Amino acid sequence: MPMFMCRWPNGSLSFVFAAKEDDAICQLDELGNAELAELTRIKHFMIDLELTEKGDLKSPEFGEETSAVVWERAFPYVGAAREEASIDKNLNLTPEGEDLMRKAVSKEKSRPLRIKSRKGVETELGKGTVFRLLLPLQQA
Repeated sequence: MPMFMCRWPNGSLSFVFAAKEDDAICQLDELGNAELAELTRIKHFMIDLELTEKGDLKSPEFGEETSAVVWERAFPYVGAAREEASIDKNLNLTPEGEDLMRKAVSKEKSRPLRIKSRKGVETELGKGTVFRLLLPLQQA
């Protein structure tokens, strides 16, 4: 069964298995109105999450092919900034790198999405523009 990556207008990402795009839209209605989102069918998916002592998941690591799709398709400006941003000897962003990243994130959040014409949403939550994550992810 294919997997779809959903890039929401607020910059969040969701992934869903569905037989076709319309089915993915229906499933994503649980999170928000996916008609306002950009859907991309992806061939490969791998993610590694660490369970913290607080019971949260943190530091999502994507597999190589998934990472390429995320940074090239869903977040091309941030992907480019990740390659260009300067880092210090501890691999942390320098102040200049942080500034470059802030600008890239801002640009991503304001960039128009590639959205196809789709059928209407089915759930009450999907009819709104509320976006939420089912599990909180924390960055390391």
